[in-house]
Amino acid sequence: MNSAPTPSSSLDTLNYYQRLKTDHVIMAYNGAFSQGILIDLGMALEGKTDNPSLLFSKRLFSIFIEMTQNILIHSAERTFSKRDGKEIGHGIVLVRNILSPVGVEIISGNKIKREDGERVQERCLKIAGMNSDELKEFYKSQRAKPHEQKKSGGNIGLIDIARRSGNAPEISLTPVDKQHYFMTLGVKLYDE
Repeated sequence: MNSAPTPSSSLDTLNYYQRLKTDHVIMAYNGAFSQGILIDLGMALEGKTDNPSLLFSKRLFSIFIEMTQNILIHSAERTFSKRDGKEIGHGIVLVRNILSPVGVEIISGNKIKREDGERVQERCLKIAGMNSDELKEFYKSQRAKPHEQKKSGGNIGLIDIARRSGNAPEISLTPVDKQHYFMTLGVKLYDE
């Protein structure tokens, strides 16, 4: 009896599948992030969580888009997209269900210049120390800045993530080489 051909790769697909299932991952994407991919992935999230609330879905979509735009715009790993006519970033995003308390966690990761990663980490620490009123005022002050001062990233988006989720983004920076970190951002969004 002839057997079906098997992949020649040493990649253990079953192990990845089981790990994603064990970690309650409902969506994972690794690769180039174009604006179109961001929207497609965001739309694919619809109905995948355990929460049917429209408000929860809108908040999840907004947070997801903010976190993935960080990869699109700020990732140090770049490639030219013929479709978009510009360079786009590479990275990874995972969305997983949290069982107790019930909610979701959105985790993104990408290579980033060391100085940019350190600036984002400082911003996350600052945001973590603010209550909702302070976040609201900080958001307003950042929006009032001239456009050139807002280009550096890690400002409005991180504040918006914290305001929409009710939780400060968590960050870890893992050295990749002398110029770069691998930045992992995570935020939890709980059912209300």
